[in-house]
Amino acid sequence: MSACPSSPIAVLAGCSDTAPELANGVTADPVVEAAAEDLLVVLAAVSDPRKSRGVRHRLVTVLAAAVCAVLAGARSYVAIAEWAQDLPVSVRLRLGMGRRAPSESTFRRVLQRVDADELDIAVSGWLARRAAVLTSTALM
Repeated sequence: MSACPSSPIAVLAGCSDTAPELANGVTADPVVEAAAEDLLVVLAAVSDPRKSRGVRHRLVTVLAAAVCAVLAGARSYVAIAEWAQDLPVSVRLRLGMGRRAPSESTFRRVLQRVDADELDIAVSGWLARRAAVLTSTALM
């Protein structure tokens, strides 16, 4: 079963489907501008607890895949890894993982070691800004 039908990966490509004015480069609302930030940019601010030796996947890649998998319904490390394995190659490349997705053990080790509070602040802030855009565009 492909990950595409339930995949929030389109969010990673930008907000043009949520806020059409962003596609034209015109933003009159600061809330819309704030929500236009890419999930990858937000996750890049999370500090990497790993030592550089032996790292095969960038932290932002592992976190972005994990966040998207959880948003799509994954509830375990195995489910996250399976979701990432099912992604089309083009989406894997967009996430920066190349042709091979991180393994279950990579997701487990990274997610257990990352600062949970820092990750929570980054993701919940991003989701709140996205929700504000949806609310503001629905009211228009």
